[in-house]
Amino acid sequence: MIKNFNEIPLKEKLDNPLFRNGLMKTMLAGIVDDNLKLKFEVELNHIIDNKRDLFNNNLIIGTFYEDDDKIEDLILPAIKRSWSMIFINPPTLFTRISNDKRFELFKLLWDVDEFIDYLLDILPKVKFSLKEFENIDRTAQTLELISQNYINGLIEKCRNKTENELKVQIRDLKIKKTLK
Repeated sequence: MIKNFNEIPLKEKLDNPLFRNGLMKTMLAGIVDDNLKLKFEVELNHIIDNKRDLFNNNLIIGTFYEDDDKIEDLILPAIKRSWSMIFINPPTLFTRISNDKRFELFKLLWDVDEFIDYLLDILPKVKFSLKEFENIDRTAQTLELISQNYINGLIEKCRNKTENELKVQIRDLKIKKTLK
């Protein structure tokens, strides 16, 4: 018997080159800067190639609430949303001053693996927190709130730093990312 395409787990769909190609095009749509597009494509390929077990995790299989979108279908858009809040639409706090070291630190703090770890850590704590809101896609809204909270945490890590503290953190993160 042929399965309904929507019933096939995302992990299996990712094995299909046509699906993967379509997914990549969809996820990269809207990123107009070629350098940023390439940077996000590298992130997506990393997730698909190296974090595939993420889509087997029971935390993200199914939905939080009946009739909502499947969690696994919302993970990559949540990652794109978070990534976009840093690289495409950063907080004006960082963009008002040119060559702001805090903005450089903010961008360097992004690590897709750390975001995924954060997501898997917080999901069980918040998954039913919107149960009283029956007229919204609560699963999508929960993931949006998780993304926003993660970004706000990165913003907080950039605040109230001396120039020297910023330089040291930037240097350390550049070394860490080079060694990764």
